[in-house]
Amino acid sequence: MKKENSDKISNYYAQGGEAERLFATADNIVERLRTEAIIRRNLPKPPAVIYDIGGGAGIYAFPLAKQGYKVHLIDLTSLHIEQAKKQAQETGVHLEEYVVGDARQISAPDACADMVLLLGPLYHLQEKNDRIKALRQAYRILKPGGFVCAAAISRYASFLYYGSQSLLQDPYMGPLIEKDISTGRHNNPQSDPRFFTTAYYHLPHELEQETKEAGFSNVNVMSIEGPSWLFSSLQETVAHQKSLDALLHFLELIESDRNIMPATSHLMAVGKK
Repeated sequence: MKKENSDKISNYYAQGGEAERLFATADNIVERLRTEAIIRRNLPKPPAVIYDIGGGAGIYAFPLAKQGYKVHLIDLTSLHIEQAKKQAQETGVHLEEYVVGDARQISAPDACADMVLLLGPLYHLQEKNDRIKALRQAYRILKPGGFVCAAAISRYASFLYYGSQSLLQDPYMGPLIEKDISTGRHNNPQSDPRFFTTAYYHLPHELEQETKEAGFSNVNVMSIEGPSWLFSSLQETVAHQKSLDALLHFLELIESDRNIMPATSHLMAVGKK
């Protein structure tokens, strides 16, 4: 990764919003609940060892630690690690370690993890070789039979989101969306905070192929939110438990349907070592 891009990504996350993002809006809440559901299906029994690589401030790490799992948190952004340490002090729920580190170079020993979460690094690695490196590191530290859960941003996320915000005609955003669609490479030269940061947006088959190329078998790619993040009534749906339960049921029902999968905001690949 070019240093210029690395700096832009670091500056973006240094704003501090990631720690609360998945609780902030209805679509973020659905993303979190669906991600938790997919992880839960593949969890070994506690006190299994889980490496949460690119885990931010520990949104998924702390609930797992509370359930008795031995969770190691690794993230590229030092602010996230400091936020995680602070949360541990305030709540009394502690992780095994808090490490500032790069998903492409994990210091953990071979075959030490029962599960690896890779829920952020693939978002920002524009070069395929870098994404494969991150996935291979996950494969290396997994025990045989262990699972990786690797998240990616969907190829058409910017088109669908900014279209819903009536920004397709924006003279700055329009060309960015065209490039996103044609290449998957999202860049934000002016670092406009409305338009995310340096990223890579996957097609479903691409995520599947990369996960297999890293060595994983039984790879299953799923949509996380499906098209629900575009529902005008999503806020009301999330506010009422019965309607939320119904939504989550239907999202699980269509999660593997490749016909509608590109309408999601995020993808998840689950693979086995």
